[in-house]
Amino acid sequence: MQQSSVPFHEAAAHLLQKHQSLESLYRASGQAFKCPTVRFGRTEIQMPIITLGGMRQQQTWAPAADLTFADIKKDCQDNFAAILDRAMELGIHHIETARGYGTSEMQYGVALAKYPREAYILQTKCAPKEKQEDFLQVLEKSFSELQLGTDGICSILNTKRY
Repeated sequence: MQQSSVPFHEAAAHLLQKHQSLESLYRASGQAFKCPTVRFGRTEIQMPIITLGGMRQQQTWAPAADLTFADIKKDCQDNFAAILDRAMELGIHHIETARGYGTSEMQYGVALAKYPREAYILQTKCAPKEKQEDFLQVLEKSFSELQLGTDGICSILNTKRY
């Protein structure tokens, strides 16, 4: 059986057209689109079936050690916040980032501050460390950047090394 492939730009244009058609139908009906949710595992948390990832819209992948939010360019943060606002408007309230995504955690921490904490599910990812105190230091840095305290989800990555 021979496989055919569609160039990325054609596939992206097709998906965009489908999205615009769907959005037009919702607008014409007077209804607002809300992302469907499903139960998260064995919890009672209602998780949207679409997640807003923080991997690509951040300012930099490799921030300087002394970088602060004052170093984030306004247009970058405005774009970051606009993406988040649109996702929240559509009911996409599962926010995903990672310690390794550069300034993403810092930018989410600021952008999410205007929303009540119960309005979103925030998940970050960290790599394991050999020593517990090293892992906790990384996790605390993530939650600090996200302005979470200890109220978030952390997934562990790359566990094959340990």
